[in-house]
Amino acid sequence: PGLHIQNGSVVRMIDFAPNVESPLHRAVLIDYGIVVEGEFKLILDSGEERIMRQGDISVQRATGHKWHNITGNGTMPGRMLWVLLD
Repeated sequence: PGLHIQNGSVVRMIDFAPNVESPLHRAVLIDYGIVVEGEFKLILDSGEERIMRQGDISVQRATGHKWHNITGNGTMPGRMLWVLLD
């Protein structure tokens, strides 16, 4: 299924190649992002940045953001789990 199921939920496990940065995006859902392996920089559309490590969770709703895999100073893969709730 797509990233949105009306009145439902979606769970996605995503593997990031070294030093990969997602595009800036925004979800109208409640978006839980959990760092499973590695280290990521969460970059908000306001310019605010947070370093997220294994076990850290971000909770967002309608916030413009992107993710940058900085695991091993950008030399190693990383993994995140997302739970999207409508």
